[in-house]
Parts: sequence; C-alpha cells; structure tokens
Amino acid sequence: ASGDDVVWMNPAEAYFLRAEGAAREWNMNGTDQDLYESGVRMSFEFLGVSGADAYLANSTNKPAPYTDPANNGNSIGEGSSLLGTITIKWNAGGGLEEKLERIITQKWIAIYPDGQEAWSEFRRTAYPKVFPVMINNSGGTINTNKQVRRIPYPASEYRNNANNVNNAVSTLLGGADNGGTQLWWDKK
Repeated sequence: ASGDDVVWMNPAEAYFLRAEGAAREWNMNGTDQDLYESGVRMSFEFLGVSGADAYLANSTNKPAPYTDPANNGNSIGEGSSLLGTITIKWNAGGGLEEKLERIITQKWIAIYPDGQEAWSEFRRTAYPKVFPVMINNSGGTINTNKQVRRIPYPASEYRNNANNVNNAVSTLLGGADNGGTQLWWDKK
C-alpha cells in the first residue's frame, strides 16, 4: 500500500476471521492453525517485511510484565491475570479461548493503525489482554477492567435529534447512554 492509499480491510484480517471461524469448528476451508499462520504471513507480506516463519516458530516470547517507573502500584507483574500468557507459535492442543487469544492478538497487530477496528475486536472478544486504566474517572459507569464499550451520543444529537436518540437509547441500547453500556454484539 502506498502512503496515499486508505486500507479498508487489511488482507491479513480475512485469514484471521477464517482462523477464528475454524477454531469455532465452522467450515472455513482450512484449519485454524493454517489460517492463523497464513494471516501472520499475509500481514508480514502486506507490510513488506520478512521473517514471518521465524516469528511463527517463536514458542518462548510472551507478553512482558510492566514496571511503572513513576508508581509501582501501576505495575503489572509476572503471573497477573491482566497479562497474557500466549506465545506466537500455534498450540494445536490449546482450548478455544487460548486459540482465540492468539488469533485476535495477531489480528490486532496486523490491523494497525486501524484503531476503530482494533477497539471493536477488543470489545467483541476481550483480546488482546490490555492493561486497565489506573484511575477511572467515570463515576462507576465504566467497568475498569472491561473499559470503554461505546461512545455516548453527543449533546448535539440530543438537541437536534432528540426523538430518535431517545428512541435508540430506550429500544436499542438496553442500558444507559454512557461509555459502559455494551452494544448487542459486544459479548465479552
């Protein structure tokens, strides 16, 4: 892709979508492992970098702990449930959640810099594991570990489109119009 192109959907994403389907035992015309590995290879190819096979063979690297240099209370240590435990190399014997974490983590990396899509994947699957905010200023409307689930309607919509916004809030949201209310497809 040139610097002027807008990437609507990274080609690697299609492989990761199929890998997820295969992990869920849907017919995706390939195994979860083959589709996962093809997704990683396509991501490397799309970005014009080499080393995909060595990357896929890495069975030791895991998400690293974080030590906050300013406040040790914000650190995420080894063994924390907030820290992922997956490696890059596929584990055919892993359960569905391990496979999904691996697939979605690589998909999240591959779709950079598409932040909206990455945020949607995180909300839909809870992967990749990301650190929670340390100071939650939501007044209890947003779960610190689940994080922001949606963007509330802006005040201008309430001023200029109140009937439709109020109808959407009451019939579609199933909760308050705030950042903590999950959308219908936000299952985790």
